Amino acid sequence: MKVHDSLKKIHPLNNLEMMLFCRENKIQLHDILLRDSVLPEIKIIKPGCYILNIGTLSQNGTHWTCIIIKNKIITYFDSFGLSIPNEFGFIKLC
Repeated sequence: MKVHDSLKKIHPLNNLEMMLFCRENKIQLHDILLRDSVLPEIKIIKPGCYILNIGTLSQNGTHWTCIIIKNKIITYFDSFGLSIPNEFGFIKLC
């Protein structure tokens, strides 16, 4: 696994660092979303990886979670063990 120099020190990651990590490790990242930036008209998403921050813009985000869609199976990961927030309940596979 490749680790960019900017990721070698321990610090909260931002969306640009996550995009860089995914690109360098050939992870098929489709989007990085903030909880209150999800638009209701976004309904259908493609297979791949989506990084979600379950905080709001006013909170500067809280922590990052992930949705991976592969073979019409949706996997949600939250390191705190929380369920997927209602705002992300729009997911329908294409």
